[in-house]
Amino acid sequence: MLLPVIMAGGTGSRLWPLSRELYPKQFICLHGEHSMLQETVNRLSGVEARAPMVICNEEHRFLVAEQLRQINKLSHNIILEPVGRNTAPAIALAALNAVEQGDDPVLLVLAADHVIEDRAAFHQAIKVATAYAKQGKLVTFGIVPTGPETGYGYIQRGEALPGAESGPYQVQRFVEKPNQSTAEQYLESGEYYWNSGMFMFRAKRYLQELEKFRPDILEACRRAMANVKEGNDFISIDKDDFIACPDESVDYAVMEQTDAAVVVPLAAGWSDVGSWSALWEVNDKDAHGNSLKGDTFLHNTKNCYINSEDQLVAAIGVENLVIVNTKDAVLVARKDQVQDVKRVVEFLKSECRSEYRRHRETYWPWGRCDLVVNTGRFNVNRITVKPGEAFELQMHYHRTEHWVILSGTAKVTIQDKTLLLTENQSTFIPIGHPHTLENPGKIPLELLEIQSGSYLGDDDLILIKQQFATYDIRGELGTELNEDIAYRIGRAYGEFIRPKTIVVGGDVRLTSDLLKLALANGLRDAGTDVLDIGMSGTEEIYFATFHLGIDGGIEVTASHNPMNYNGMKLVREGARPVSGDTGLRDVQRLAEANDFAPVEESKRGSYKQISVVDAYVDHLMGYIDLSNFTKPMKLVINSGNGAAGHIIDEIEKRFKQANAPVTFIKVHHEADGNFPNGIPNPLLPECRKDTSDAVREHQADMGIAFDGDFDRCFLFDENAEFIEGYYIVGLLAEAFLKKEPGAKIIHDPRLTWNTIDVVTKAGGIPVMSKTGHAFIKERMREEDAVYGGEMSAHHYFRDFAYCDSGMIPWLLVAELLAVKGETLSGLVSERMKAFPCS
Repeated sequence: MLLPVIMAGGTGSRLWPLSRELYPKQFICLHGEHSMLQETVNRLSGVEARAPMVICNEEHRFLVAEQLRQINKLSHNIILEPVGRNTAPAIALAALNAVEQGDDPVLLVLAADHVIEDRAAFHQAIKVATAYAKQGKLVTFGIVPTGPETGYGYIQRGEALPGAESGPYQVQRFVEKPNQSTAEQYLESGEYYWNSGMFMFRAKRYLQELEKFRPDILEACRRAMANVKEGNDFISIDKDDFIACPDESVDYAVMEQTDAAVVVPLAAGWSDVGSWSALWEVNDKDAHGNSLKGDTFLHNTKNCYINSEDQLVAAIGVENLVIVNTKDAVLVARKDQVQDVKRVVEFLKSECRSEYRRHRETYWPWGRCDLVVNTGRFNVNRITVKPGEAFELQMHYHRTEHWVILSGTAKVTIQDKTLLLTENQSTFIPIGHPHTLENPGKIPLELLEIQSGSYLGDDDLILIKQQFATYDIRGELGTELNEDIAYRIGRAYGEFIRPKTIVVGGDVRLTSDLLKLALANGLRDAGTDVLDIGMSGTEEIYFATFHLGIDGGIEVTASHNPMNYNGMKLVREGARPVSGDTGLRDVQRLAEANDFAPVEESKRGSYKQISVVDAYVDHLMGYIDLSNFTKPMKLVINSGNGAAGHIIDEIEKRFKQANAPVTFIKVHHEADGNFPNGIPNPLLPECRKDTSDAVREHQADMGIAFDGDFDRCFLFDENAEFIEGYYIVGLLAEAFLKKEPGAKIIHDPRLTWNTIDVVTKAGGIPVMSKTGHAFIKERMREEDAVYGGEMSAHHYFRDFAYCDSGMIPWLLVAELLAVKGETLSGLVSERMKAFPCS
């Protein structure tokens, strides 16, 4: 039987705005009743073939799985490429996977985004090709041209094979996309076919030819498949080995080199739907040549393609236009200029806008979410939950949620209370209340979700029954996080990331040291060398990772979470975050499976305790000039009995060595995992009193308070008033722009006016980013921004590997006070009056 191999990678940018990186054209219904992927699978109905093997990238795995499930073709048949490496390696992965099953099937390689109108002719071509593939030929399907197309490569046929006067033919040569006159000559000769990108050959035969012509590709694919990770539906390829694989098409790697290439002519109404004009050509049209989809009104309109997702499009007196309307973008173009749609995508990428990558509506395993309203203080989502699906049990520290049921039935649990809600009923979820939602019915559940609060970031999400959150790992001690789970996380990180050396540390919580040691054992059993920096803050892990030039770091910390919690924050090389879409889900999958190979003692990693405190403090002091501190200054510093105290002591020594007249007044300074003065979280008003009182008592110039792992600091002015992070972002932006005029400053979407005003007046360039540390860090790297800030008191610095630091901000603000000779309230008062923050 044939094994169809469907290539479902690619971004389909030429069909923007419908096709985007996270939801490209192969998953969209553009021609027919199903998505293009589903149409490709269904097109094989009537062909004696196995369930298809689909090859896609990691980001599209749930889309592929859901679409295969909808047509009953999901059966552990999805190969996930960690990175795109073109068609030759992708086909090699499918061939190796098939051969490893003890088989040598005939592979039918298809693209997921093609249109083929004549199914019978397609099936006949498959039948012809199969006979030659079984004989060891490498077959390609050549499309009988219908015009002098310059957008396709061509295949020149050679001699007809014995007994087949009208084909198949030997392949004479493959040629690149021609100019117009050459294409006309090809058409007139009758010897040329369009290169369809569809192939057929036995798995072992393809691997033989690949080994002959590109052994480097085959070797890289073999190494990647040797470390494959298999789940229920997915076969995940090893990333490190596959990254090393050359990027090459099957045409260049094999088909143009082999002497066994055969072309089977195919005249079946084929199109690769490579542009909006091509889509207009293959779709049904009205009497005036218009192809329409969605709500439209036309008057004196001819030969147009109009597609509208959710609102009326009226076209009057126009011809030969493409009009595409989505929820967040509209495209209007002449049909003969649609090739320039790529310029829109290039512009969106250069501006780091989200419209090239994602739609307003996003898809999840449980359903979909449409972000209807997005503001700094509240969001409105229209959510659809599939029958039988549910949210994870979760809670939020900074936002409330209001759910209004539009249709269907919702089973809602808030803390220990469960209730059923139907149409026009609603419920309210207060801050800090664990909650979940389930669709117990037979029809989709639709609801409005109104999120409200001072912080609406994606990282304000605690998954109660799942330790792996969006950006880190958090769990209740005992069943959700213990030494066994910590070991498995370490082992999984080591197996997936495959670091040679990693640094670990832990905060002051009573369980952090034991969890850290268990984590280290898991890493060592995976072959990773472990450097332990002892008690530390998260940013010390960031620093150690980039300063030492090693492969990653893990901090055991629960930051400001309750006493009965702990967790971990993970980074890769260069202190890049490991988050949900950059490896954390893979670590989770491996840790949960707990299916690790026996440990080889000779391959275990080493363990060494080190200190980076001196180098780290040296780095911190490089942000300021201690000679600027010429007048007496008092600083109240509240470490919250957390991990910041030992670093404050070292910084104090540097001030004294420089004879800087700065007095450090230390509050809750000693590290104490019992947190006798409460969990340090100065975002909460009830956690600010001790710092305020100390500022008043000592008539200090500024108060500084840290959270548990000191990656955030919170400032109080000389009047003991808490200063919102909003205004601190403006101060730091101004300070950096004085040192680097014209630099870019990243800010989040909440309460942006002050930041934009300060940055613009200081000659800088304000750049908005989506909230969340992974997004901020990514955007800073893209823009080479010198500084980035969030209202939540996360501050990011280019020279700190684009990471957030809680130490650098207060040092810079203290220097500002010294240089300007002003009070902190004086520095921010005008800003607060002009741009009040509630």
